[in-house]
Amino acid sequence: MTERSRSPRFKSLIIPSSDPEQTAAWYSIAGITFDEEQHGKGPIHQSAELEAKKTLIEFYPEDTAIRIGFEVDSVEEVSNKYIEEGILPRHLAKESKYGKFITFKDPNGIIVEFREPPQS
Repeated sequence: MTERSRSPRFKSLIIPSSDPEQTAAWYSIAGITFDEEQHGKGPIHQSAELEAKKTLIEFYPEDTAIRIGFEVDSVEEVSNKYIEEGILPRHLAKESKYGKFITFKDPNGIIVEFREPPQS
């Protein structure tokens, strides 16, 4: 019997930004903590490590925009923090069989979804 190898684990997502500090500040509203980093002689950039129970990668047809999704404890709490900063959601919070969710656009125009798991 051969031992089955583990599937690859998602490790990083690198997003180009014209203003990495502004982008990090935008995501920090949701509670993500960033540190300034530089690897060797590479560019100075912002970096955050996230705890992930389960990461989903989906490939959609090419006319679909890039989206980043985060699971949060409370969609209302996170959305209120953005609204307090003057950042409006793309739509009101919605319910689905996958839980409650809301989307915003980050400073780079990337759609960011915050999803609260369905109540058991």
